[in-house]
Amino acid sequence: MNSGIFYTTRAITGREGHNLCRHLSILNSAHDVVDMLTGNSENGKKTTAEYVTTSQYRNHYGSFYKNEARNMKDWMQVYDAINPIFLKEYSALYLIGGLDLHRSNLGRFENRAGIFPRDSGQLKFESAGIHLVNILALLKAHHTYNIPLHEIAFDPNEMSCDLFHQDVAPRSNYTLYHGYDIPLYAAKRLDSLQYWLKKQVDLWETDKTIDFTFGYTVLKNSGRDHYPQTIDQVSNQFASSKVFVKNEYTGENTHVSGDVYLNHIKASRYTYMLPSYNAHCFSIYRFLESIHHDCLPLIHSDCNITDVAASYGVEAIFKILQNGSVPSESDRLSILNTLKEKMLGFDKSFVNL
Repeated sequence: MNSGIFYTTRAITGREGHNLCRHLSILNSAHDVVDMLTGNSENGKKTTAEYVTTSQYRNHYGSFYKNEARNMKDWMQVYDAINPIFLKEYSALYLIGGLDLHRSNLGRFENRAGIFPRDSGQLKFESAGIHLVNILALLKAHHTYNIPLHEIAFDPNEMSCDLFHQDVAPRSNYTLYHGYDIPLYAAKRLDSLQYWLKKQVDLWETDKTIDFTFGYTVLKNSGRDHYPQTIDQVSNQFASSKVFVKNEYTGENTHVSGDVYLNHIKASRYTYMLPSYNAHCFSIYRFLESIHHDCLPLIHSDCNITDVAASYGVEAIFKILQNGSVPSESDRLSILNTLKEKMLGFDKSFVNL
């Protein structure tokens, strides 16, 4: 039987997990059954079942970590001790939402990149350790049985498996994906969110009662402390606007839940795109979700649009959205139609894993 198994470091029942689950449905296009590898409880089983046909909830390495791995001298010893036999039956292995653990120095730009697992950091800390064991198990099975390993970077700042120490990093049958091609990271475009959005049908059409909606954060030492002034200038161009912000400098916090924010996007004509915290990258999933709901994102001039625009062939349109002007209503609708055709009407070559 053609089967796959996936692992994620995100809590399935949490805010990020809810968004990440939408990317799971694409696995149904590649496999008859898809299992979930876990190190904890089965709390997320019902949640994932809404998105992917999951046959089994597999906790193969939880007890190994608690009883053996956490007492070893380093993570390389753990890797050597892992028995990958439990994963031998699968046609493909998936890591969806990998290591983005800033406090554990596990991220694309953190100091354990290129070193882990030839270290011992967080070996005894279960919150991080259980993730590391399961990811190492995927890598061990990938190397031992030559099973293809697919990694979908939910956030480009994740320390993808190709950034592990060369002794365990994947060498073949491995692909890193994101919502658009990022040549610098060797990441390939995968239309996983589009695959899910294509299947969604709104029972009621939402009236456009708000001109502009935008939500953002300003973390300390992030270099984003000047953006509130920009957002004020943009929002003041509209008769009606809703701005939600969490600003660590001022203490302002008008943050709302993801569902509430999405309802505002559905009711809005325009939204906005600021540069990501990783300035090389573009917040593609927020952009796609907005145009799906007929809300046109205007783009800040600082945003790096080169890779994403080339990936979808929308260079000319993105330059219009980045020029600082607000299109007329007729132009807004025309631009949205073109963007939806090019970015939501996906090509199958970007769907199949």
